[in-house]
Amino acid sequence: MPTHERHERLANAIAYNLGLGHPVIVVDSSARAFEPPMPQGATYLHRPGQTFTDKILHALTIIQTPLVAMVADDDFFVPETLREVIEKLSSDQTFSVGLGTIVAFEPASLVVKHFDTCGFVQDDSPLTAETSIRRAEDYMNEYHQILWAVSRRDALALSFEVLREAAPKNDNFIEIVLGSSLPYAGRVFVSKHVFLARELAPRSWGGRTERLHDQSKDSQERDLIRVEAALDARTTKGLTRRAFASYMSHVSRQLEWNRVYRELKPAIVSKRIARALRRRLLFARFNSPFERRLRATLKHTQRVDTGIEMS
Repeated sequence: MPTHERHERLANAIAYNLGLGHPVIVVDSSARAFEPPMPQGATYLHRPGQTFTDKILHALTIIQTPLVAMVADDDFFVPETLREVIEKLSSDQTFSVGLGTIVAFEPASLVVKHFDTCGFVQDDSPLTAETSIRRAEDYMNEYHQILWAVSRRDALALSFEVLREAAPKNDNFIEIVLGSSLPYAGRVFVSKHVFLARELAPRSWGGRTERLHDQSKDSQERDLIRVEAALDARTTKGLTRRAFASYMSHVSRQLEWNRVYRELKPAIVSKRIARALRRRLLFARFNSPFERRLRATLKHTQRVDTGIEMS
């Protein structure tokens, strides 16, 4: 669990993740160290000023397990789905990464604002260089965030070694590299269930990072050349460009859909009716025993702790 200058979240985040039944490693690049003592099963690494990439690589040097679950300090794995993903990757070595549907919620009200499902279609093709490139292309063409997921340790380490060598200026290339290299390394398991609940928090990483379609062409090309040199050398020539082209095609479709939706929305329904319909859709989509357990889990994470508590 990487973190930076958000100590107010760590007590709950550590307690929640330990409650999932797995050891927790926190890598903190904050100027000051987090002072409360760590409970059994949690390891705290203070790496002041270290980059995101170097934090992950440092943590990976002390991890001995074949699988690694990466999570942000304001995200919460759904226990049943995390277990499902780990069991799938443990039983089938052809899978390199596993993930599922993501929901985003308001921390004060616990209202689900949106959900993000993965449109990637599984394939059973053999793991050759060409089919692996096609799998990376297909995944990036239906892109779903792949950073916060369960990955094979060696494949994840390769991805971050590429990022350390390439050192792209735009942090969005982190997910470009992961979205290219992890599907290249093996198949992608996509659970049909809610995998991760994301808190809509201020000072989030995504809000501070320039979107790729807003980056200048010259700057983007310089980043792409550096990533291409590092990633293709470790995989197959052509992987980076083909996967990146698929991702940008996905972005273009999303931008066009957003434009059309903004233009059509006033003509279809008022904002008030649109919000009501959206809530009904989300309620229908997630109002199930499984979702009710998720909401109970989210409520548990909202308590304010003065120290580490184990439940």
